[in-house]
Amino acid sequence: MKFSDGSELKTLLPKIGHRIFNIETGSFTYPMTNETPIGTTTFNENGEFITLISKEIIYEDVEFYNVVTDKHMNIFTNTILT
Repeated sequence: MKFSDGSELKTLLPKIGHRIFNIETGSFTYPMTNETPIGTTTFNENGEFITLISKEIIYEDVEFYNVVTDKHMNIFTNTILT
């Protein structure tokens, strides 16, 4: 996925990987599904409102992490709130 601030985010299969904060719905949605269309607004670690400008499915190995904490479930991944 590419965003209006130039950032990119790789994720896993459509309903397995990172969800992003979707300002239009007020919830975290899976970006590679219809619930997160091109033009969805989210924000980055600088507090800037940015939009999803493109999505592309690429089949490749992706290194990923499953972060779990005692208090928080949300983190910034490649500058995007996930």
